[in-house]
Amino acid sequence: MLPHGPARVKWPLAADGKGQSLVSSVTELEAVLEMTPQREIATYGVVLEADLHDASTLSVGRTVIDGIILTYHGSQRLTTDNEGRSVYGGSNLVCVRGDWEALHRISAPDEIRIGIAQA
Repeated sequence: MLPHGPARVKWPLAADGKGQSLVSSVTELEAVLEMTPQREIATYGVVLEADLHDASTLSVGRTVIDGIILTYHGSQRLTTDNEGRSVYGGSNLVCVRGDWEALHRISAPDEIRIGIAQA
């Protein structure tokens, strides 16, 4: 992964953009891993992902509340935390009453329709 650019090292139990480091070399990756107890890595693992710029996250889901089925799609937005980091700041959702078929019937741009189909 590193030959293609920087990677993020993320700890599975962390949230809100915390518990992650950006590394650009094997040496930097090893330094981050050495700071973490081996038992924690053995128990929970570690996530490595490409460092994406200007990425957007499409949320697609379904929930049942008091017997009423709601299906939705939406985009996540970022906010800045007290330490100046970009963190999850909520989602703008489009909700429809009904199951997956109801979500497929709504008008949406092609990239959203593809994301809904993939979900």
